[in-house]
Amino acid sequence: MTKFTAKAGDLLRAVGAVAPIIERRNTIPILSCLLVRAEGETVRIKATDQDTELTAALSADVHAPGGVCVAAAPFWRLLRTQEDDAPVTISAHSENRITIEAGETTVILRGQPEEDFPHSDLGALIGVFRLTAEDLTTLIGRVAFAISTNEARYYLNGVHIRAKDGRLLAEATDGHRLAQSTIPLPATDAGTLPSVILSRRFVQWLLCEAGKADAASEVTVNAYGKGRAWTTVDVSFGTLTAVSKTIDATFPDTDRVVPERNGPPATLDRRRLIRALDIVDSVREEKAGAVAFGFNGARLSLTLDQSCGGTAKTAIPSGYAGAETTIGFQWRYMRELARVFRGDLLRVHLTDAANPAIFDTPDDPSFLVVQMPMRL
Repeated sequence: MTKFTAKAGDLLRAVGAVAPIIERRNTIPILSCLLVRAEGETVRIKATDQDTELTAALSADVHAPGGVCVAAAPFWRLLRTQEDDAPVTISAHSENRITIEAGETTVILRGQPEEDFPHSDLGALIGVFRLTAEDLTTLIGRVAFAISTNEARYYLNGVHIRAKDGRLLAEATDGHRLAQSTIPLPATDAGTLPSVILSRRFVQWLLCEAGKADAASEVTVNAYGKGRAWTTVDVSFGTLTAVSKTIDATFPDTDRVVPERNGPPATLDRRRLIRALDIVDSVREEKAGAVAFGFNGARLSLTLDQSCGGTAKTAIPSGYAGAETTIGFQWRYMRELARVFRGDLLRVHLTDAANPAIFDTPDDPSFLVVQMPMRL
């Protein structure tokens, strides 16, 4: 049915790139398998969870083209035992028996038919755009922390991407905070880019692979669907390709959530803020979360006052010329927020204690976080 020879290291890296999408506990046996297909001078290894499909390509000496499905776990464990440059010959025979030969080692595994492996229904190609790995990380990496994990609000379980004011905007929210990041509109063959929601798991894979790639390397995004509605996204990183269904839902109109930046902001030293939050955390009980942020001129005080527990209060410098304000923020959200920003300074745009605040930096207008307050 098929036979090819490839280096063990190349096979192992290809399997390692796609296998993370496989669920550990599968009730459908074929979803625990990899589709291995040899053709020309290339072997492609594919894994799927039926929502996302990952494919890795590698060079090989193909003796007979064809494909077969092999259980991912034993295949990966066997490849790990081989030297990186060791040649491995894989052949599939009748009844989907797979023979793996490496030096003095011969292993026979029971495979499954290639035709049983599920494939994504792509639909019609409706657009293509290209950006760098660095731009991709900048776009979605900064907002991923705000993705909701509430399955009941499934439309928030991902990153929403849309074009706005001549830029490409990514946003995520869990209802308590909203993160938005923008980059210049990438080169596109699709004209105006429609909005799309990428699932949390797909976003995590994209960020992992973008982090491994050279910052300037090109990432190609193919959009498939009907009309202008994206139903499937195909993203390629060199020899790696990911195909994922989009979340079929309408993302909230977040333009109505972002408040106007009226009045002078408070300017904080970001690292000092992180240290102050760690001080407050030293007495914080498991269920306590609301920290009082008292903005008063050149000083910001952080206070955690627990009725049945410890109390902590500390202060850091603050360049603030607005009216004295005390507002409550959730400790964990503030700590994540402070760490996701880069640079030395963090600005806080306030209205009052009952309305959300905007956090940004003076050096980078392309990223902001809207944080909802908590009642003290």
